[in-house]
Amino acid sequence: MKEKRLSVRNRVLIAIGLAAAALFTVFLLRLRDTEDDYGNQLLGVLDTEELSDSTGTLRLGYCYHLLTKFASDNRKEIRIVLADKAEDYEDSLNSGTACLIVRSFPFHPDTDSAVVSSPLDSIAVWVAGTSRKKLMDDVNKWIEEWNNSSDRAAVREIFLEKYSPFKFGEIKCLSPYDSLLRIYADSTGNDWRLLASVMYKESRFLLEAKSGKGAVGLMQMKPSTAAEFGITDLSDPEQSIYAGAHYIQRISRHYRKGAADKDELIKFTLAAYNAGMSRIDDCIRYAAFHNADTSRWDSVAAVIPKMRDSTALASGLLEHGAFNGQETLQYVEKTTELYRQFSRMFPER
Repeated sequence: MKEKRLSVRNRVLIAIGLAAAALFTVFLLRLRDTEDDYGNQLLGVLDTEELSDSTGTLRLGYCYHLLTKFASDNRKEIRIVLADKAEDYEDSLNSGTACLIVRSFPFHPDTDSAVVSSPLDSIAVWVAGTSRKKLMDDVNKWIEEWNNSSDRAAVREIFLEKYSPFKFGEIKCLSPYDSLLRIYADSTGNDWRLLASVMYKESRFLLEAKSGKGAVGLMQMKPSTAAEFGITDLSDPEQSIYAGAHYIQRISRHYRKGAADKDELIKFTLAAYNAGMSRIDDCIRYAAFHNADTSRWDSVAAVIPKMRDSTALASGLLEHGAFNGQETLQYVEKTTELYRQFSRMFPER
């Protein structure tokens, strides 16, 4: 009987011990996850002042591409911010969403709360908080893999060679964003080479491009216009191209019936992309008042210089006031020529 009682007691003790061990294991796993797991959401910050380059390379675009590739390869979602001063985000390094700040190489943090990655092509480093050990381990592992990647040389050439779509020799692409241009050209009925022409004229393929009138991004659109197409982040290449392609589609539909042919439609579309549809509608009304052929851009363009003075205003046809128009005339001429050149370089649509 005594042996039986001891056996029962031993079984109880063993069960208690196993339960305690299981609880301790769960505790250790949760502790490890708390220390190492940085979640599925990342914040990437690009210091535009440091990373912008006036030598003709697309350095900031390259850093943006690498951030998105790192997130994709590690099955994470990332929101990327172009910041005038990365210091404004340093408080985010150890709190909230896991944050990576891209700084120009070499970079030495002046705080013990930050750690720095291996350099990327002697161009940039990624900075994370000291509490993000797993994140920085993943970053450095990924950088090593990227340095040995078969894609690296081609991507570097597109972004980091002194960039020009007109350089001599075999031309493999017009821009680093050709695949996106083709996708959204197809979905909106546009010619991707026309979209590329607009992008090059507007931004020279620079993500960080800004105008004094509030236009931003690759396609140089105003946030209010982009919002009409559901776009909220024009620093994102895909969102910028999506908005630009849909805006060009809208403009083309507006002038399709009035343009003499496809070539004329392109010119009216480019004019409205630059000056706005309401302003070009003013030009067409004023050209009609002067008995010009309003189906041809050159005929409309011929009367635009007359829209600068008070007699034009007296006509009552200019709903949006006097119009200098010189910038728009040059824009149509130069972008049309770009489109011709790009079409010769890539004959297939």
